Amino acid sequence: MKTAKTQPFPIGDRFVPLCPEQFLEGFERGCLFTAFWDKPILIFPGSSGGNSWAPITYSPKTNHVYIPANIIPVAFTAKRQVWDDATKRLVTIGDSQGFYRPVGLQRSGMLTAMDPTTNKVVWQKRRSTRWAAAAAC
Repeated sequence: MKTAKTQPFPIGDRFVPLCPEQFLEGFERGCLFTAFWDKPILIFPGSSGGNSWAPITYSPKTNHVYIPANIIPVAFTAKRQVWDDATKRLVTIGDSQGFYRPVGLQRSGMLTAMDPTTNKVVWQKRRSTRWAAAAAC
């Protein structure tokens, strides 16, 4: 599978892992921009991970930004669908699922303080649970 030559490459420190930290039998492991097709690939921080829910804050006292983030592992496969003229809707072919959370992988959260002038991590605190704002995930 080929990927675009223009994929983003962030500058600075990461505030969540971009490659799987856990292993699950039957899955390949890929990093954030890994291409996927028919085999399920574990990708971190997941479709609802990273900083997709809670707001980032800034403190003028410390001159740091504080980033709450979730690490919610997700498996991705291409979801193959065709148009069914009889029912007038899309029908999924085979067992393709798109993206889903595999059973057995732990979710967690991270609070990171960063220097916004350098994008460098000042400190991080890992949580054993995700941030509550992502409870619907």
